[in-house]
This record gives sequence, structure tokens and C-alpha cells, in this order.
Amino acid sequence: TVLATPPKRPTSDGTGSKKNVLQEAMHQALISAMTERDEAHAQLVAASVLHVHEMEQERKKIDRLTQKLVVAEKLNAEANIGGSSFFLGSDEISAKDSLLKKERDMMQNTDDELLAMCR
Repeated sequence: TVLATPPKRPTSDGTGSKKNVLQEAMHQALISAMTERDEAHAQLVAASVLHVHEMEQERKKIDRLTQKLVVAEKLNAEANIGGSSFFLGSDEISAKDSLLKKERDMMQNTDDELLAMCR
């Protein structure tokens, strides 16, 4: 933000120019302080956005690990059922492939979200 300076008044003595020099110096100091404030604010906002993104990644990681645990427990329970291990082989492979596909999709979504936030 640029502040307007009052119009300069011609004076016969040198005190008017001293006041203008002082006023101009104060104006430049104010502009400098405001610029520093704006830069610091921008850094805080960027850090906040990054923190929120990191927290969202951690939440998604937890969700992904929870899904893995559920599938692993399900596969373990099915493997422990006697007499049906012959039929579980193809289901086990498709469940693992499905889990890997979900994990890749989640990672891709996270990368896409980060790129969108940077734009």
C-alpha cells in the first residue's frame, strides 16, 4: 500500500525542506516495514498451507494402513478356514492387487492435490 504524501509547500526558509526530507524518510521507513510485514505474512500462510497438506497426507496414510490391516486380517481369517484353501488362491491374489491399486490411486491423488495447491 502506497500512502499519498501531502503536496509540498514552497517556503522561504529551509525548515520546509527539512520537514519534507524527514517526512519522505519516515514514508520510506513505513513502506519498508509494511513490505517486511507482508513478506512475513506470506511465509506464515505458506507454512500453514504446507502444514495442512502434511496433516492431510498423514490422515490418508493412516486410512490406507487401516485398509491394509483390514484386508490382511480378512485374508488371514480366510486362510485359516480349513478345506477352502484351494478356492481362496485366486481371491487372495485379486484382493492384494485391489489393495495395491487403491494405494497407488491414493498416492496419485495426494500428488495431484499438492500440485493444485501450488498453482
